[in-house]
Amino acid sequence: MMASPPSRPAHEWIPPRRVRPIAIGLCVDEGHVLLMEVRAGNGKLVGHRPPGGGIEFMESAEAAVAREFAEELGWRIVRPRLLETCENLFEHDGRPGHEIVFIFAVERPQDAPPPSEAGRFDIIDGGLEVAIRWMPVEEALAGTLFPSALTRLLAARAARAAGQAVAPIPAPRSEPPARTS
Repeated sequence: MMASPPSRPAHEWIPPRRVRPIAIGLCVDEGHVLLMEVRAGNGKLVGHRPPGGGIEFMESAEAAVAREFAEELGWRIVRPRLLETCENLFEHDGRPGHEIVFIFAVERPQDAPPPSEAGRFDIIDGGLEVAIRWMPVEEALAGTLFPSALTRLLAARAARAAGQAVAPIPAPRSEPPARTS
């Protein structure tokens, strides 16, 4: 049996030098949102993004988000709903990144602990140590979310959950590259 290579801290991640399609799942439950930490090369927390990851060749975005939640959290995601597709141009530790992001609404499975009982999930993803946790929606909206379109989507979901009327907010046509450090 071959030993797995040792894991590395998440801040050692570098963006690939190609356009990377990813699928992420926006899970909002009991006033909380499930988010992964995003760290700069020096380990400093710079923001959060929903769990998810790369779309494999010949895999649909919907299948990718379900696979990523199964791999990362052991969750079986049923009927993810596409909210938006956006382009994410960014810089991470001086390196350019380019993603096409499929953002899905996902529901917490009934057998997964609710936010009130769940703590932090420390996982290994692609050889990197990653932390995922439930965060109050207000706290998430006050911080930095990646991709930036997520802030608008999360604010609209929170307003709907609070019973407020929400007018459609058009997505921006293009966004300048976001700096993460």
